[in-house]
Amino acid sequence: MENDSNYQISGSKSLKQKLVYDLFYPAILGSMLYDLVPIKYEITYIIRLFIVAFYLFDYCHLMIFMKEQLNSKQRNTWTYVTFDFIVSCLFIIGFKYCAEENFTEYFILPLLTIWAIALIPLCFYKYAKELDYEKVFYRYYLLCSIVLALIFTGIVLFVNNSSIYALKFGLLLYVTIIVIIYFCYVLRKHKGRNIKI
Repeated sequence: MENDSNYQISGSKSLKQKLVYDLFYPAILGSMLYDLVPIKYEITYIIRLFIVAFYLFDYCHLMIFMKEQLNSKQRNTWTYVTFDFIVSCLFIIGFKYCAEENFTEYFILPLLTIWAIALIPLCFYKYAKELDYEKVFYRYYLLCSIVLALIFTGIVLFVNNSSIYALKFGLLLYVTIIVIIYFCYVLRKHKGRNIKI
């Protein structure tokens, strides 16, 4: 308890925040960037670039924009930090199972990518609800993510003529839509604000 009160007074990061935001997030980013070398001219490579862009944008949103929106006590709750940890794990799962060698006739591993990405808005909504922050956007974002993931999964599982190329293109379309929605929301929300780093 003494550590938490010192944290609130000083405004510095707590131990759990240091572990998640200063150690875990950068380590995952480094791992993903390492896997992007060398550059490949494949659809799966583009999907992975979008996932990394989403990850970077989410990290910037947490470390820069959210400082203005939530006080230090709100950002230090177990819910907030734990769900950010879960989000980073979902990003790495989505990134890992999107590798070219996982696209076989069975489609199971690439479907893990879509559901890992689909669950990220669920984590966003969970702590938005608890912190009473932008619940309406995150509710619709979650709904859009899940509905699109269900449609995509249904097409893959129930259409006999699904090809590996169609799976890759559909996954690219899904990830692109989810990233663009989040990107546009954050830019609109914070447009014209002075950013303090």
